[in-house]
Amino acid sequence: MESRPFRWLAIRGNYSYDDTRVLKSANPFADPALEPGNPLLRRPLSSGALIVNVGWRRMNWNFSGYFTGRRNDSNFADPTQFENPGYARFDLATSYLIARGISFIGRVTNLFDKQYQDVLGFPALGRDFRLGLNYRFTGRN
Repeated sequence: MESRPFRWLAIRGNYSYDDTRVLKSANPFADPALEPGNPLLRRPLSSGALIVNVGWRRMNWNFSGYFTGRRNDSNFADPTQFENPGYARFDLATSYLIARGISFIGRVTNLFDKQYQDVLGFPALGRDFRLGLNYRFTGRN
């Protein structure tokens, strides 16, 4: 879904409801997360995103929020740990058109330094900063 209340403002959002189930398992006794009737591994029931983009003259700002609900997971070492909690992560990006075809760009991923794991046992990166220049050979941005 997208809305453009003003020429310089775009708001986009999406939501996914994914009600999945294990139908059959070769060895459900090895891991409770694999028992028939349980949700599939690593698929949250609810997830979504909200993206706000502001473009004014030579400047562009983009604020993004990604939301993931709790989900069944397994670290395959501890059978009692089979749920991964949900999380929300926010990113911020900007660009400034210096001259035709040349832009200064900046991005902060995981703006609020949220600690989470997309997969149990594998922590996501913390806050990440990137700065740079972008050159487009066509001269269009």
